[in-house]
Amino acid sequence: MNGPRLIPAVICLLVAGVCGCGAEKSHQADRIFDDQAMKFFKELDTTSLRMLAAQYGGRPAGALDSLATDGVSRITGTEKPEGVAAVAAYCEFYFNAGKYLNKPIIFVKSKKIRPIVARTLQGSDLAVFRRTNRIPPASIMLGSGLTVARRASKDLNVRDMIAAGRITMEDAEATRSAGALGDRWNELYDDEARRVPMARLGGRYVAFINIELCLLPGSGQDWPGITEVLVGSGGHTHSAGCELIANLRDAWKNYDAEGVNAIIAKIKDVGSAGKGYPDASRLKWELFYNDIHKGHPAFVGFVAAFIMFIVAIATNRRWARNSAMAIMILSTLVITAAWILRWIAGGEAWYLPPMMKQYGAMLSSAVLAAVLAVILELFRKYNYIALAAAFYGAVVLVWVYFGNMIMGPDSVNSSISAAKGILKDPLMIIHVSVIVVGHALAGMTVVTSVAYVGIAFFKGLEGKSTSSAPGLFGPVGNSSLAVVDRCNLILAQIACWTLIVGTLLGAWWADYAWSRWWGWDAKETWALITCLLFVVVLHVRFVLPSRYRGLLTAVFCILGGVAMLFNWFVVNYLFSGLHSYG
Repeated sequence: MNGPRLIPAVICLLVAGVCGCGAEKSHQADRIFDDQAMKFFKELDTTSLRMLAAQYGGRPAGALDSLATDGVSRITGTEKPEGVAAVAAYCEFYFNAGKYLNKPIIFVKSKKIRPIVARTLQGSDLAVFRRTNRIPPASIMLGSGLTVARRASKDLNVRDMIAAGRITMEDAEATRSAGALGDRWNELYDDEARRVPMARLGGRYVAFINIELCLLPGSGQDWPGITEVLVGSGGHTHSAGCELIANLRDAWKNYDAEGVNAIIAKIKDVGSAGKGYPDASRLKWELFYNDIHKGHPAFVGFVAAFIMFIVAIATNRRWARNSAMAIMILSTLVITAAWILRWIAGGEAWYLPPMMKQYGAMLSSAVLAAVLAVILELFRKYNYIALAAAFYGAVVLVWVYFGNMIMGPDSVNSSISAAKGILKDPLMIIHVSVIVVGHALAGMTVVTSVAYVGIAFFKGLEGKSTSSAPGLFGPVGNSSLAVVDRCNLILAQIACWTLIVGTLLGAWWADYAWSRWWGWDAKETWALITCLLFVVVLHVRFVLPSRYRGLLTAVFCILGGVAMLFNWFVVNYLFSGLHSYG
């Protein structure tokens, strides 16, 4: 009687076993690092490895950790793939590149590209991709296989990579028939406009193939890469540290953690005796900058401060105001500290702040907006100025974090890289600094203006006190609309002056750099439009009726802020011109 009842149970157990095995196989196929590598990583002294100096991006040498964090996150979509420290994963991809040509490590971030990629894959690659959104580097290679890797202007061909021990001949040959996506790249997307998404994906593949390690100073200003040192390419002969580098490569490939840890200490000693090697204190500050995630957690503080300022405005309670100010000051200290640490880590001259590229300029605007708002709020307890700075800072931090997903790789590149020579001119630095302040203030006026319009929409413009006095030194009034209008006027006044002065400094620099003061370049034109919008509203206030003065000021400030944003984003990213930068 019990026999027939056992049959369904046995069948269920068998099915469960088969499914479990399948799940285990799927899990194994999804993995990037095998058990041997994971055991090696646990025994590795990652703290000392992070502290090694490396040169990259044309910048003065900095911590290897910064290079690894940027490189690994760009390739795999996360700074710690499978929980492995970025510096360990980066070195593993370098020394054992051949081992990962057919591993699912290239992360496809864009949801628009994923269906395209899926149509070109098959078999296990397709199954893994559907689970992880990652593909092997080999699947994106062209049919000719691993042919060329490029570092700066120096070509590193397969022969060099094999000689340096990064890949084997078998690795190179195996990729010749693995380029499923690469072979169909041009076949499927011969239209240039439709090739762009695939180019974004290709950037991750290139980031994997072209990774390099420049760990020891050479005879010139540029440090030689490990591959160049070992094979003597690019004019570099075997340096004094060649034996150390070769030993590091061999120990890493053999997963000899004890040997790697010992060699790391020796590389520090040899490197610190060379020209241009950073001191330990600067490397420690750079690691701390990386550990606090470049100050991006200040986003949480800005959001909390924004909410608390709304509570303070709505309830008029002192505790809410004090709490909001405390959170705002703490968030300002965090993001300002991160900004200063970025300045130190860059290794540039003391007068060259980290604001000469898109990421640095935006982060600097958030820092300056927060600092200025805290100072103003300590003297004038309006709440709205700090509220505007908190909202602006939160939006900026969201953009610098997610901007690459919207605009494509490197559109908001947060890596620490050297500014171009012409951008290091003192006059250019002053021009950019003043303009960044103007941008921050113009962005804040948008927030206060929207607040004014919102209050006016719900309360209406009835009554005498809907605006403050035309100038800064007249009476404010007791109504919320009058207070917001005064905050708007303060921000608009400072924004107007900084934008005008910054634009004039830019014209002066243009005469110095391009031998002309004004050329109606897109950025120059929109800078002029932004200035005129603020100039017009600040003068027109004096002839407007009190009832509509604040409303018109708010409308013009919104237009001025939109013009500023158009100039900062659309012109930079979509227009070609002398002022475009990344």
